Amino acid sequence: MSSLDSLFQEYIDAPSLELGHDFPEEEYKLRVKRARQLMSTQGLDALVICSSGNGRFFTSSTVPHEWHDRVTTRAEFYMLTNDDDYLFLSPTMGGEVLNTARKRTWVKNLRNVVERHSKENRLEIWRVEWIVRAFRELKLDRARLGWELGDCQSLGVNYNDFLEFKRLMPMAESVDASPILRRLISSPPLYSWSAYAKHVPPAY
Repeated sequence: MSSLDSLFQEYIDAPSLELGHDFPEEEYKLRVKRARQLMSTQGLDALVICSSGNGRFFTSSTVPHEWHDRVTTRAEFYMLTNDDDYLFLSPTMGGEVLNTARKRTWVKNLRNVVERHSKENRLEIWRVEWIVRAFRELKLDRARLGWELGDCQSLGVNYNDFLEFKRLMPMAESVDASPILRRLISSPPLYSWSAYAKHVPPAY
């Protein structure tokens, strides 16, 4: 991770109030386990989520709050690989969102989306080149990637950026993960919510 990418990383685990989660860690682990089982059936190396509808299934109903379909100048990415999970999100001015995200999501690896752009007249403030570099650092430049491309899905980045991503990652294969996502989202909770409700910390 470059120095610019890690600019706000120190804020992630800074002391702060506990904010509470909207589902227990056990539920998250079961969702991830089920997703990986379905990924295996399609031979996927990673699942890439950019829209709030699918992203919140894995992250939280409140974190992050700037998915591309909600704040169109920014972009957030949840990525699940065969052995790890990542949430790429906008840190805001002081990096405080990274800290609050740590308190409200079970995703292990939080990363800062560098808010710079390289093209004149570009309104979106994130760079396609940045996410490509992040994927390469994770050894996914030759991977089979599942995206929100098919039925009942909305790709959480604009089409031109998706084409640019594919141009810059020519050895990676981008395929439709909609069968996996539909099955995951429509599945009932896997954990006992009544047991969890007794121990939910207060939300501030």
